[in-house]
Amino acid sequence: MAHPVKWFSEAMGGAPLLSTDTGNGTAGTLISVLKACLVTGFNINPIQSITLNGGLAVATFALAHGFLPASIVAIEGVNLSWNGEYRVLSVTTTTVTFAPVGTPSAVGAGGTMKVAPAGWELEFVDGTNTVAVFKRIAADATALRLRIDNTAFAGWNGTASFRYYYAKAQMVENVTDVNTYSLVKQFAWPASHAYATGEQQWDLVADDKLFYFLPRYSSTKMAAVLMFGDINSIRPNDNYHCVLTGILTPSQSGGYHWGIRLASTNGYPIYNDVLQFGTLVGSVGNTSNQAWINRRTLFAIARMHHQLPGSDNCLLLGIGYTFGCPYQAGVAYPNAPDNGVYFNDGKIPIVEQTAQAIRGFLPGVLAPLQNDLRLWRYNIAHDPAKPGSLLRILKGAGATDLSGAAGKFEDAEGFAYTEYRNTERLIGFDITGPWR
Repeated sequence: MAHPVKWFSEAMGGAPLLSTDTGNGTAGTLISVLKACLVTGFNINPIQSITLNGGLAVATFALAHGFLPASIVAIEGVNLSWNGEYRVLSVTTTTVTFAPVGTPSAVGAGGTMKVAPAGWELEFVDGTNTVAVFKRIAADATALRLRIDNTAFAGWNGTASFRYYYAKAQMVENVTDVNTYSLVKQFAWPASHAYATGEQQWDLVADDKLFYFLPRYSSTKMAAVLMFGDINSIRPNDNYHCVLTGILTPSQSGGYHWGIRLASTNGYPIYNDVLQFGTLVGSVGNTSNQAWINRRTLFAIARMHHQLPGSDNCLLLGIGYTFGCPYQAGVAYPNAPDNGVYFNDGKIPIVEQTAQAIRGFLPGVLAPLQNDLRLWRYNIAHDPAKPGSLLRILKGAGATDLSGAAGKFEDAEGFAYTEYRNTERLIGFDITGPWR
């Protein structure tokens, strides 16, 4: 595949959004987002013409097209010389410039351009598009599937006093239809932007075996770091190196409420700690006021290295205690000697909790050594040895701030809660690939 890695965001023309309804919510919108990115693509625009200019191709459209620079688009219905995937080099309101393959001839009206999907398959879906099973079609992918239950099941949207909107994200196997399968692991995933007022955004980065999804969903307007798919395993003949992350469910917090500022009445942050490195694990609400989610319970691998049934919790290893913070203060940005931005180019190990053993490495992710949030959604040149390589900088809810003491607060509705500060952390994604 010429472009094995795709990236997506709600800022692209024609991109779907999660539900924004602060009442009962709208079921099925999470499936719409995942289907558009992984399976179908979106933003289909008729092409008026494709011309050549200095070795580059310029596609012209009658109306504003909404494609973004550095994204991957697919041309269909023109001819064999033009049909295929391309990286967008630059745009105007009605044109897209890209590098053609070979020396095709200019063409007139005909064909379409769309945001190219990641190359997954929608294996099963129910009649209302609120339950779906996503499958990797790569021959070397594991047999695990992602099943999303985004129905209006009992409790999915809380109550008028304690609102949240979540779907069931399930790692499954032995799937024969949308409702017949063996459950391996289940987590909650956000299914609404309702409380992220003014910042109802999401990002998704994928190859054909794994994707990262970062939706904003609470009043803190930070994004959870969610993922599903196969890591780069170091075990020969590994058939179960598929991982899934999630967020806390209402059953883990008696006062689960996305509309309050940072945490619930029981002091549980509503994010995960996937971006935290190392082995710090403590109880929530402990006397030192340094509360940590046991992030291992929100990050699972299908089976341990011995391949016997039963999932295991896992975590990441890296420099320092979290992304963007190699030591307590972190490295300043820009870096004073050269005005640079720096990432740890080393692989990020994934550790099985039970065996305390490295199982493999996280595909496509680089850990920043700085944490200036102004770099969010920048695409920067990455590897001088790979001309054209790009790194996309995103941000998500990172580790709990160990320097911040908890305090008692009230939200706008008068509910008391304990604040434990999650901090936003930058993440680097290789959007050129391949990841494997």
